Amino acid sequence: SGVAVAGLLTEPPWLGQETGHSERFPEKLRRYIRAEANLQAIEHQIVEFLTHLLQTIGWPGVVAIMTLESANISIPSEVTMPLAGWMLVQARGLSAWQAIWLGGLYGAVGCTLGSALSYALGAWGGRPLLERYGKWIMVHEEDLEQADKWFARWGDWAAFISRLLPIVRTFISFPAGVAKIKFWRFLVFSFTGSFIWCALLAWGGYIFGSNWEALRAAMRPFDIPIAIAILAGVGYYIYRHVQKGKKRQQVVGGHASQGRDQVGLDEQVRQRMPGLPVLAEREAVRADGEK
Repeated sequence: SGVAVAGLLTEPPWLGQETGHSERFPEKLRRYIRAEANLQAIEHQIVEFLTHLLQTIGWPGVVAIMTLESANISIPSEVTMPLAGWMLVQARGLSAWQAIWLGGLYGAVGCTLGSALSYALGAWGGRPLLERYGKWIMVHEEDLEQADKWFARWGDWAAFISRLLPIVRTFISFPAGVAKIKFWRFLVFSFTGSFIWCALLAWGGYIFGSNWEALRAAMRPFDIPIAIAILAGVGYYIYRHVQKGKKRQQVVGGHASQGRDQVGLDEQVRQRMPGLPVLAEREAVRADGEK
């Protein structure tokens, strides 16, 4: 399988050649294809490492890798679990049901352990840091309050659905910890979603067998729209906070201007009617006496 992967990762020969048809491949497209080839090369190195790990220690290796994947370390489960379904189930003569059960169980255990670590990091480390230094990255107290309300309403579903989404599943636990949603409910829904995800991937690896890389190739395009959606959300968040900052400065500036205008008006009154402060003071004393 390593030879097949290496063949897929070879950079197209026309990228480095100047031909009469080079205008068909603009520079941006050429850079994109090179970047994609580099990412696949990195993934190939991960495959070699996982292959050696699973051959050495088997299912505990799956637990360890899935723990890292759910603790904000992006090791694609779309590689780990199909490889396990092939090497640890199909290649050993076990059944498809065992791929679903063992893959789902061991994968979900690893995901849950990693999620607990990431949740703790968000709850006991991330929250205090954001409350103190969040303003430097456009995270204010009102943002944390909104996150708390959102997770209080949708936290269970967020924990479940995020486990079925590439990229998102790796990082959802940290903000859940920052929002401090109910820990045990979060673990239950995380385990359930992770079991489904890992079981399906392991079953796919069992079905494809030694050609399991085709499953990853089929899933890879789905990473792009998810990444674009995340980037768009971050961009909108930054834009909204920049606009809020401008409005806040305008309000503060307006109040300061009103204060300066009032001080200037008082000074003009004193200059034109120098006896007015004395009269006002006598009137105040007389009013107190009547009380």
